[in-house]
This record gives sequence, C-alpha cells and structure tokens, in this order.
Amino acid sequence: MSCILIIEDCDEIRIDLAELLRDEGYEVVTARHGAEALALLGSRPAPSLILLDLMMPVMDGWQFRKQQLDTPDLALIPVVLLTGSNNAQQHARDLNAVDCVQKPFDLDQLLCTVSNVVARASAPSA
Repeated sequence: MSCILIIEDCDEIRIDLAELLRDEGYEVVTARHGAEALALLGSRPAPSLILLDLMMPVMDGWQFRKQQLDTPDLALIPVVLLTGSNNAQQHARDLNAVDCVQKPFDLDQLLCTVSNVVARASAPSA
C-alpha cells in the first residue's frame, strides 16, 4: 500500500483530504507544518508522495522543501504542492515539485494527480 504524507496546517483540509485518500486505499500520515513532517519522516519509512501546503506556521512549505532536498534520504520523495497562490506552477518549478494542485481543489484532478505520481514513484527503474 502506498503511503502519502499530507503537510497542511488547516485542520479541515488536512482531515478531509486524509479521509478521501484513505477511502481510495492509500495509507495516510499527516503533519500540521514542516517541522512536524520532518520529525515524522525521521521516524518511519519514507512515503511514496508528499502533499505540501506552502503557507504554514512554524515551518512553511519553502523551508520544509529546502530541508527535504538537503537530506539525501528524503530528497527523492516526490512532492505535489497544495496552494491557493496564483503562481502555483511557478512555485512548483522553483521548488522542483512534480506537480501542483490549486486550492480550492478539484477532487477528481487531485486524485488523478496523486494516482499518477504514486504510480511513477512505485514503477521499477529502467
């Protein structure tokens, strides 16, 4: 079973998104900010995908992504940005994220993105 880490400070979004993904058959782990996510990543097997909000207290998405990329064991975990920013695609490029999903979410688009990224992440290397 593929595991997804959701890093999102909004309780409602984090809880609803986790429930949706669990209903789709994914294992889901959640964190309220980047620092909490880094602690989780250090204590369990790496997830197949990280869904990363950008605007959060304590440690925002940019700070988390820098720490993630600077940690060899974590750097290869694909990241999809979750953002309400009008510059979502540019932020995804700047942070070397594999994709972005704009808030408010289109649930079908979100599920399609997650499915595609998880499938690529779990495909054997050629």
